[in-house]
Amino acid sequence: MTLKAMNHVGRAATALFVLLLLACAEASPPPNVEVCVLSGTPYERGFQHGQQLASKIQSLYSTLLENSLMPFLNREQKDVAAFLVEYQKDLYSNGQFSYQMLLQSGQHLAEELAIEYPEYLEEIQGIADGAGMPFEKILILNTFVDTMLAFRSITFFIRQLQAPTLEEMEFIADLDSDGHDNNGDGNADDGLDGLVRDYRESTGFTNNYGAKPHAVMAEVPTTAAIRFRFKDPPPLTSFTGEVDPDKRKEGEEQGIDPASIRIQLNDIVYDAASDVWTAVVPDDDDTALEVLFTPPEPLPAAAVVSLVVQAGNLSRIVDPPPVHARFMRDER
Repeated sequence: MTLKAMNHVGRAATALFVLLLLACAEASPPPNVEVCVLSGTPYERGFQHGQQLASKIQSLYSTLLENSLMPFLNREQKDVAAFLVEYQKDLYSNGQFSYQMLLQSGQHLAEELAIEYPEYLEEIQGIADGAGMPFEKILILNTFVDTMLAFRSITFFIRQLQAPTLEEMEFIADLDSDGHDNNGDGNADDGLDGLVRDYRESTGFTNNYGAKPHAVMAEVPTTAAIRFRFKDPPPLTSFTGEVDPDKRKEGEEQGIDPASIRIQLNDIVYDAASDVWTAVVPDDDDTALEVLFTPPEPLPAAAVVSLVVQAGNLSRIVDPPPVHARFMRDER
């Protein structure tokens, strides 16, 4: 290698070394706050706001709403429209469900603002004009959080109406002669001490599975087995809450899927592969499932025990994917 060639190599190595040093320098974080100074009427302030941040406002709408949130919400239309028939109209077809739902929610709020706080709408109009965007989109950007909170509560409510429920829980043990009111119904040794359920002919509807400051069952023998009865409700057909088993969607089968059962005793979960519970479809109702759970070891004496159960139904929701069953909420 000639000296000239070696000099070229040396200069290249030096340049590479400098580049490495520059690459290892401490990076400065981008600014977290951008300050805009606005003045004038509500419309003028809004216009300045939109003009100064036009690219960021447009990017926020496209990235957060058009490309992320709205496609996700469109997946919910089929379930929601089966219950709230308004959303079966053509207005919400062709992927317009989420946009129209967000827009209408924002418009309802705008109607109230127009009465008490019209200056807010003037400022929103100013932002839209300054950013070169339609008023509707800026309105959605300013109201979608409130809309989503309400919408998610509705979709959860609809799903739970169609999901399995826990009808009964019974402790199989000698509880009818122990002198205790085991299930808290006000009666000791009444022949029902081991039973907890949502409906009793004597007292009507009771919410025995709701949150309580005390145990659902007390003074339970450590060797008790536990029977659960799960029920798959019929499908909903409209906002009226009417049900019609003949209107169930094609391909859906009513009933509880034994493979979906999960039973958690304290920190241990027993699934369908466990051999500590058995499941049978009762003769009186093929939409129900009775599960007999026998803990592999005696329950701890003089202790609080946490028991959590879950079940899914036999029908499968294909849209939105992935294919899945409707699951009940965890009952503790």
